[in-house]
Amino acid sequence: MLSEENFDKIRNTIAACDAHNARMQTALKKLSVLFPLTEISFFDLSEDQVSYTDQLILRFLKLQDLIGKKLCLQTLLILQEDYTDRPILDILNRLEQLKIIDSVESWIALREVRNLITHDYPHLVGELIEGLNQLSLKAVELSDLYLKIRDYAVKRI
Repeated sequence: MLSEENFDKIRNTIAACDAHNARMQTALKKLSVLFPLTEISFFDLSEDQVSYTDQLILRFLKLQDLIGKKLCLQTLLILQEDYTDRPILDILNRLEQLKIIDSVESWIALREVRNLITHDYPHLVGELIEGLNQLSLKAVELSDLYLKIRDYAVKRI
């Protein structure tokens, strides 16, 4: 049985993930008419649109970090499976075996998009635009993945 302290940690992680997910969804909604971005539309973004783009990127990164660093492991701890010192791929493989997530490959694809959008080099504008276009699609996938893990965890705490 999990301690009250561990239950509180899981609840706090879920609350933080909910906040990141909600803000990511808001940014995505505000930007939806812009995607797919082109080089022309990218350079024509208004200040508000740039702010929402930054919000989309930041919240995607933060949500993915929390899921990978905390929620996945905490979900296994709910099941009394201690994966504390195991690599993230072991944790994800176990979640896939339990059918909590659909596939480890989808997580890897999300990480690849993350890598595209975390570099802000002016000479790589084409790659940033491609990353943002992929992000607009993968944000929905990340949200769905999060909600699936969250719902599973909430049912068991």
